Amino acid sequence: MKYACVVFLGSSLSLFAQSVDYKPAASSPLKFPKGVHSFAVGDANADGKPDLLVSQGTNLTVLLGNGSGGFEPLTNTSITLPHPATEVLLADVNRDGHLDWAGAFHETYDVIVMLGKGNGQFSPVPESPFVTRAPGKRPHTHALAAGDVNRDGKLDLITANSEDGDISVLLGDGRGGFTPAHGSPFACGPSPYPVALADVNGDNNLDIVVPNTAPGPTTITVLLGDGRGEFHAAPRSPFKANDRAYFVAVADLNGDNKPDIVATHDDASIATIHLGDGNGNFVQASNSPLELGNRGWSVVPVDANRDGKIDLAFGAEHGVAVFLGDGRGGFQRASGSPFRTGRGTWRIEVIDVNQDGKPDFITNNVESNDISILLAQ
Repeated sequence: MKYACVVFLGSSLSLFAQSVDYKPAASSPLKFPKGVHSFAVGDANADGKPDLLVSQGTNLTVLLGNGSGGFEPLTNTSITLPHPATEVLLADVNRDGHLDWAGAFHETYDVIVMLGKGNGQFSPVPESPFVTRAPGKRPHTHALAAGDVNRDGKLDLITANSEDGDISVLLGDGRGGFTPAHGSPFACGPSPYPVALADVNGDNNLDIVVPNTAPGPTTITVLLGDGRGEFHAAPRSPFKANDRAYFVAVADLNGDNKPDIVATHDDASIATIHLGDGNGNFVQASNSPLELGNRGWSVVPVDANRDGKIDLAFGAEHGVAVFLGDGRGGFQRASGSPFRTGRGTWRIEVIDVNQDGKPDFITNNVESNDISILLAQ
């Protein structure tokens, strides 16, 4: 089973670890007066400690991690972007062992790629920015993901064009350059939001799971990859959702070795579980939806209590809501959840910030203009 997302597994398993607790790091929250449009986390200076790259307005700030939950801006580094980057990621696109940065912009069809030097500094690829599609109805980019969709060993980039109702695929050349895949963009239904990449039908090709946020029929679209960079809708796609699907993630939620989908929903305080049959088809689980208590945005599958079973962490307005899984598709809210963050918790990253073998949370809080670091206890 191949996923393009990362599920954090702790370094040790405890069959009796049935609860979780999270406390803010001493440095939390990190304040950004200009606002936090987006952030990415990864080891930018190759010292084995996770760092932060934060997009605030047209500035990209590099903050180096100290390995204990603290972050400090890299001095003598100033990166100016042509527009505020609303979708960002870190990945090694030129295969030199250093993380590179890619950013997409809400109101353009451009993707900027900057190559990392391994010391926390980045320089644009000469051909950048890369245009994801010909002019459409209106640029309205709401996703940026990386994965090897044509199985050539080189990372490719995927964006969602919300106003146009399609997905753009840029194939990487392994040196930092990108060109549109044949047939791109691919229709995916109305108003796509951030996508998930995973092999949902077991053919070893990455597929794309797309939440459709437009009013009207509430659906999730599944686009099956052919291993050459082209995509087509699964036979029964789109799949019905309870409300407008907002964010999605893919993981085996019920222990049958088949990928499932979890989705949050716009203007609703629920998450839905859609069980996969291993062929690219999905049906909603009998115990779905989950009541989050607050409106949920991003969702990350993670083994939060290190019992070998997938749990779910949701960005839920003013905190991270954690639901512990039983390994059979059942989920129960963790004691103490939601764990407090700032206001408007939009995105979550799961990474071992302080290198203690436990999954920690980093969130951007768009209403309080800060980033929270929650350390697992």
